[in-house]
Amino acid sequence: MYTVWAAIILLLVILTPSSHAFDITRHLASKSPYPVDYISRSNVVGKGGRAWGPIDGICELKQVQLVARHGTRNPGTTDTREFAEVHAFLVSQADSLRDEFKWIVNWTNPFRVKYESLLVKKGEDELRSLGTRFKGWYPELFE
Repeated sequence: MYTVWAAIILLLVILTPSSHAFDITRHLASKSPYPVDYISRSNVVGKGGRAWGPIDGICELKQVQLVARHGTRNPGTTDTREFAEVHAFLVSQADSLRDEFKWIVNWTNPFRVKYESLLVKKGEDELRSLGTRFKGWYPELFE
């Protein structure tokens, strides 16, 4: 499987016009970083400061249910190993790379299997920020 991915990445690296910067983060599908930075209360709530707006003051909030994904995390074991395999393949094709992509030869895989799927610092910050926002939106639930 890694050979197919390596071939695709190699083609992208070789065929990408030099006038366009290649941004790998735009080609990672479900493995891409979260594109949205912290969301402010002002762009997700309705009139009156609450998402439900007109019933504020009539109803008493008892519970908020949230369905959320984990924050940004390290890749899993399979992905981490495949990064190493793809890198090895690209290094073996170093003579075919344009000068602007020669850096791949000296690249070091920053991911370690022992940290597979664990939250990274940014993921921790995302979840902490989510909690802080909810506490600001619904302070009566945290009294």
